[in-house]
Amino acid sequence: MESLFYAAVLGAVLVVAWFFALGSVLGSYLNVLVWRLPRRIPVGMSRSRCPRCEASIRATDNIPIVSWILLRGRCRNCHEPISPRYPLVEATVAIEFALLAWFQLVLQGWNLPWYDRHVHDFPSWMYHFPQWELVLPCGLFAVMLYVTLAAALIDFDGFGVPATITQPAVLIGLTGWVIPAIEYFVHTGDWEVWRISLQYLRAGLISAGIGGLLGILLKRQSPRLSRPSLVCQPLVVQLMLISLFTDWRFAFGVFVWSVLVHAAVGGTRGRSATSVWTLPFVVHAMALLQVLAWRELWLIPGYPGRPDWLVANLGWGVLAGTVLLWDGRRRRSQ
Repeated sequence: MESLFYAAVLGAVLVVAWFFALGSVLGSYLNVLVWRLPRRIPVGMSRSRCPRCEASIRATDNIPIVSWILLRGRCRNCHEPISPRYPLVEATVAIEFALLAWFQLVLQGWNLPWYDRHVHDFPSWMYHFPQWELVLPCGLFAVMLYVTLAAALIDFDGFGVPATITQPAVLIGLTGWVIPAIEYFVHTGDWEVWRISLQYLRAGLISAGIGGLLGILLKRQSPRLSRPSLVCQPLVVQLMLISLFTDWRFAFGVFVWSVLVHAAVGGTRGRSATSVWTLPFVVHAMALLQVLAWRELWLIPGYPGRPDWLVANLGWGVLAGTVLLWDGRRRRSQ
């Protein structure tokens, strides 16, 4: 039994390490996306270049996180400093992917409200890996966090979110709503599955629409984010995708805590800490925390978004609206 436990621990370490490595690679690619796409620079398969001397970066100098440390944050060619943002983004995505793998795959749905996490004990988890009812939501959550972080970074640079990022994410999110209908067809062989698929798609679109409305309300807390098209607004894109990849109740909880946390930081640290670019990062952070502790948070009586606490949700909505109005007036008076 002891050897089984150690084998399970080693397997867990390997799974988490693999997701960490995958996240670091995708984080490196995210740096490319958020720099090139808003500026309409083709992504393609071209080599990365130093932002200062435009020299092509060697493959050995382009290892996520590690290369920046070994080069001491400087270009090998021109010796000019390279922004620490690049390894920070890579490390952020890597850590988020590793946390998702730990809580959702290794701990077998510890974070999912609808999943019975006591089906298998810890040492036997690797015998049931991969469990597709856990792997598929994990992949969807990873895409959601990846795109919401991209929206926050693009907003940090002063751009709107391009459709080349939003549209694929919406398609993936809608696919997630159709998966239950596909499972129904696999188990029953009933060709009426198309009708069920339409019902799930309608539910997904309604959920995304509610999330988009929450994003429009949250945008009022960031007056700098006034761009011609709502579909380019980072906050609207974030809340819409969060609602699409989970449901609107989950997005409502993210909305409430984003409002309260952002207002609290502004109230305690002054104007310098309330620069409007911080809000999309707050939304991303709240989405991450809520994904990792979804089950435990929804066990709290009256938690915002819980479907069985209508009065509490109305109260949270009134509180968030009041804070939005107060914070908007405070900012205009500064």
